[in-house]
Amino acid sequence: LQSEKTAGLSRFGSMRGRVLTGFGGDLAGYNTSLIQSRAAQEDQLMQKKYDRGEISYDELLSYLTKTTERSWLSKEEKDLLKSNIEDLKIKYEDEKVANEYNSGRMTAADVATYQRSKLAKMLPGTPVYENQLSEIAKWDKTDKTNKAKEYVAKEEARIAGIADQSNAYSEKANVYRQAANLFRQAGDTMTAYSYEEAANSADIAKQQYDVQVAEKTSEQGKSDLVDNINLAYNEYHDGRISGQEFLALLDEYER
Repeated sequence: LQSEKTAGLSRFGSMRGRVLTGFGGDLAGYNTSLIQSRAAQEDQLMQKKYDRGEISYDELLSYLTKTTERSWLSKEEKDLLKSNIEDLKIKYEDEKVANEYNSGRMTAADVATYQRSKLAKMLPGTPVYENQLSEIAKWDKTDKTNKAKEYVAKEEARIAGIADQSNAYSEKANVYRQAANLFRQAGDTMTAYSYEEAANSADIAKQQYDVQVAEKTSEQGKSDLVDNINLAYNEYHDGRISGQEFLALLDEYER
């Protein structure tokens, strides 16, 4: 157990399940005075109440702030306690932002903005500053990736409503190439490659479809020509049109 003078300092860093677990219990062994002993017991009680959800984070923070006014703490101990309280605030805000993002109430861009607000309070060149830069880069990448996914989902829903299949294939190829660019910008080269392949597949599917339509149209055209010639011959044979008219129709069909 630590000296009771450091009541409220030792376990701010723990984030297991709740925002913190234990801050005053380490201090109960120092019994130079009844006041300090009771203070340690009160620290333990407040921690347990918080762990059981009987008091809010704001109530806990208010209590901790008051502990910095204990007369038996040295200036250095008070400063350390205040610093640990600030760390607790940051960790609580981090957890709250994470919950907001996971519940869909914040976007990755919102989280990146929050992380930049933390960076503004750090000294450039320090390890924590460099780590924060990495954290911001991670959320920027997540934001770009999410936006790329949203773009694909929106465009695929639009393409699903296109009746002209040839046009639909063309649109797919364009959309997938744009998606490849977006994922590449997000640093996801594997997904970018898969969309490049999907775009190429859409191009091939369009070519095959257009050829099939052309062949079908050609066969239908030949069939229609034969039908028209037979009809003209029957009309000539039945005397409904003259020989000259029949020959004129044949010339027209040949063109």
